[in-house]
Amino acid sequence: MILADHVSYTYTPGGVFEKQAVRDVQFTIEDGTFCGLIGHTGSGKTTLVQMLAGLVSPTEGQILIDGKNISDKKIRASMKGTVGLVFQYPEYQLFGETVLEDVMFGPKNLGLSEQEAAEKAKGALADVGISGEIWEKSPFELSGGQKRRVAIAGVLALSPKILILDEPTAGLDPAGRDEILDGIYTLHKREKITVILVSHSMEDMARYAERILVMDGGRLALDGKPEDVFVNKERLREMGLDVPEITRVVQGLRACGVPISEKIYTLEDAEQAIRQLWEG
Repeated sequence: MILADHVSYTYTPGGVFEKQAVRDVQFTIEDGTFCGLIGHTGSGKTTLVQMLAGLVSPTEGQILIDGKNISDKKIRASMKGTVGLVFQYPEYQLFGETVLEDVMFGPKNLGLSEQEAAEKAKGALADVGISGEIWEKSPFELSGGQKRRVAIAGVLALSPKILILDEPTAGLDPAGRDEILDGIYTLHKREKITVILVSHSMEDMARYAERILVMDGGRLALDGKPEDVFVNKERLREMGLDVPEITRVVQGLRACGVPISEKIYTLEDAEQAIRQLWEG
């Protein structure tokens, strides 16, 4: 379980450029939850993610994972590999001579043997759809989408209990985006890992997240199931966000007199609702 206990973070406190990025945020994320995190640029979500991953410590409050305060260096060291963080454009972190060597680096750094690290790496590569014929290639020979998946595999090979992804599909085409997120979702369901997905895509939030946290001005503005968050259309727009595109289409249909539910947030739900209207 993850507990953010009244956490705040201030950059250069007491200095000329002092800025409070996160303000008194509190929430609990249960094990095995697929949680979305959204917010406009400057909302504080990136700083919050860094605190959850243990990269920076709150200036006030604490982050607890399984009841342990990860601001404590000794505790953080003992939990190495518990939290996996995939940065935006993670392919810039690739450095191995081969794909397999690159993905093996993390497990070997945790003390696993060559054979154990190779097994972990191969399993992670399979999870992201990278076949064995690519394992001995240089990662720099791969396409952009393949590089992205290899970089994600490098984090998955650590077998994290908590996986944080900061805009993992930025810059990819729709097919590449769906491949990566579908793979992450399948892994989440199979391994019961906790996933925190940072994204600007309301469609991704509606499709994958069980719960959404919305940051605004450093504070937690909304927190709930997708349907409970997206019902706040005007408030989301005030924060520079929006509802999924299909929801706007449904609103247009309703304005034209089509008796369709306004609480539709995915293409699949819209298809089902329209089919029922057509047949009924």
